[in-house]
Amino acid sequence: MPVLNFKPQFVPYILDGTKLHTIRAKRKRPIKPGDRLFLYTGLRQKGAKLLMETSCSSVENIDIFILSGDMKTGHLVIRVQNRPLDADEQARLAWLDGFRPPRSTMDNPGNSMDLMMQFWNGRLPFNGQIIYWWYAPNDK
Repeated sequence: MPVLNFKPQFVPYILDGTKLHTIRAKRKRPIKPGDRLFLYTGLRQKGAKLLMETSCSSVENIDIFILSGDMKTGHLVIRVQNRPLDADEQARLAWLDGFRPPRSTMDNPGNSMDLMMQFWNGRLPFNGQIIYWWYAPNDK
């Protein structure tokens, strides 16, 4: 029964079905397709809320690192299943993961990558998983 906790900024996108995955560190007991997932916000706080109960649809490995230099001067590399993503794919991944500036869309993600990299600053290199789920708004 894997439980995933989300920051408030991601809740609207989970509830409207436009955020269907999360990037997480690998667990001792990895999440796998078919596992029942419990998506929460505010865990370990008064007023914790179950957002959705759903099933894991798939899991992919992800690596995020700077090839040389630092966050400002280096070349960012994101690999999914060991395949490097180009700049457009990186921006789409960031937007789909919920890093969204106002008025951005999946077709025009704006500075989603800047927002995502602010989150990852100081946390790289990262090796983990993308956990995908089925959108199940009435399945709570």
